[in-house]
Formats: sequence, C-alpha cells, structure tokens
Amino acid sequence: MAEILFRYPGNQPLIPAVIRYHSWNGSVQAAGRASELKVRTLVDTGATHAAATPELIAKLGLESCGQLSHATAVGKSMAECYMAKIGLGEAPGPEMELANVVVAPADLQGFDLIIGREVMKYATWTFYPDNRISMVFDA
Repeated sequence: MAEILFRYPGNQPLIPAVIRYHSWNGSVQAAGRASELKVRTLVDTGATHAAATPELIAKLGLESCGQLSHATAVGKSMAECYMAKIGLGEAPGPEMELANVVVAPADLQGFDLIIGREVMKYATWTFYPDNRISMVFDA
C-alpha cells in the first residue's frame, strides 16, 4: 500500500492535484489545448462527484460524455459532464492517477477543482486536526 500525506493551510482541505485530458471515445485532443494543468483542489466530503470550473474544462478541451443528474443545495439539476484523468499527489512523491473521472462544470468560488466521494472511494482518507490529510491506496 502507498500513502500520500498532504499538509494544507488554514481550515480548508486543499491538496495538490493535476487534471489531465482523457479521451473516453478514442478521439485525439484538439491542437492548442493543455494536456494537463496543476490545479487548486478542495476535498469535499459532501460532494458526490468531481466538479471543475468551465474555464478549466475549456483549457483542457475535455470531451462531453453526456448529461448527469446531480443534487445541489438548491435542488436537483442536469449538467453536462466531461471525462478527465485526475492525479492526486505531487512530484517527487507518489501520485495516484484516476482515469474515467466524470467532471461537472460549476462555479467553485476560488477553487479550480473539487473532488467528491466518486474520487475519494479509491483510497482510505484520514483528516488530522493539525491540517494534514493522509490518503492510503493499494499500489
């Protein structure tokens, strides 16, 4: 088993992450698009799925994979969803990369990416009171 340990500032569980272009239907990424971007990522234990800003989705040229029904604080709605790879961790340490992550666009109020339970289910997470997060996953 491998462990990634994060330290985050303040009271918000922020972790280093990279979001990458991912083709779910075999198509090639459009020219002029970024293949990956380091992003400001918030771990949201109340979120069911990952969400990214529309600007981030456009920079990567992520492909739509249809619509997703999701619940928010103001009710249920349908949203276009996109396929991405998400790498959690930071060089030179270990990184856990997840492919086929469904990402919905959202206004994230200062964050680039939110990861929810869909991503969190692949690891055992421990949140410590001294602003550390441990993520343990099978290697």
